[in-house]
Amino acid sequence: MPTEEKIGLSLIIPAYNEKDRLPVYFHSLIAVLKQLPCKAEVLIVDDRSRFADQEVYRSLANEEKDWVKVLSFEENRGKGAAIKAGFQQAQGEWVGFVDADGATSAEEVFRLINVAIHSPRDGGRRLGDTKLDAVFGSRIKLLGRAISRSPVRHATGRIFATLTARLFNIPVYDSQCGCKFFWKKSFIPVFEESTETGWLIDVELIALAYRKGLKMLEVPVSWHDVSGSKINLFSDGITMITGLFRLAQRLKK
Repeated sequence: MPTEEKIGLSLIIPAYNEKDRLPVYFHSLIAVLKQLPCKAEVLIVDDRSRFADQEVYRSLANEEKDWVKVLSFEENRGKGAAIKAGFQQAQGEWVGFVDADGATSAEEVFRLINVAIHSPRDGGRRLGDTKLDAVFGSRIKLLGRAISRSPVRHATGRIFATLTARLFNIPVYDSQCGCKFFWKKSFIPVFEESTETGWLIDVELIALAYRKGLKMLEVPVSWHDVSGSKINLFSDGITMITGLFRLAQRLKK
C-alpha cells in the first residue's frame, strides 16, 4: 500500500470579510504553490466574516479540494487567533501565513518559500552554514525591489518598527510584513507560549523565538499597498503602540 506524500508546506490565510480582495490573490497563490517541489496545503481561516464572504471562501476551497481547507470561527477572534488556529491544524514541515490582501505578490511568496525549503540537507533548513527556523518578508526598498506605500503609512510603520527593535532588543527591520514562514518543529514551543490574538502576534512570535535562540532571516520583498485595509492608522495605531509597551512588560516578567 503506497504511503501518503508528506506535506512540506502549509500556508495559512487569515480572512476577515475578504471576498473582494482574496479571490484573485488566492488563484495566483495556488498557481505558484503547484510549482513547488513538495506537497502543499492552504488553510483559509475565516475569522467570523459576513455570510457572503464565507460563501466565497467555501467556493474557493471547492475549486481546489485537494489543496484547500476552510477553518471557521463562530466569533471574531483576531488575526493572531486565526494564525494560531491554522498553525495547530497545519500538517506541513514548514508553516507560513500571508495577509489576504495580496500586498505581497504570489511571486514574492514563492521566492520566500524557496529560501525556506531549498537546501541540500536538514529538510530545507539551511542557508549556507546557518540552520534556519524562520524566514520573513521585509519591506526594505532596495535596487530590484519595489515598495509602494503611502508616506503616512511608511512613517507610522517605521515608528512602530523602531519601537519594536528598542523595546524588545531585537535587530529586526520589519516585524509586520504579512508574509512569514516557520519550521514547525522549532516553533511549536513558541506558539504554545504565545498569548496575543490580534495584530501584535508578529512581534510576539519574533520576540519569543529570539529569546529561544531560533535562527530567523529577513528577506527583502517587493510590496504594494492594497485598498480596503481594515486598520485605522490613528485609532489602531495608538492601540498597537500601547500594546507594544504592554507586551514588552509582560515578556520582561
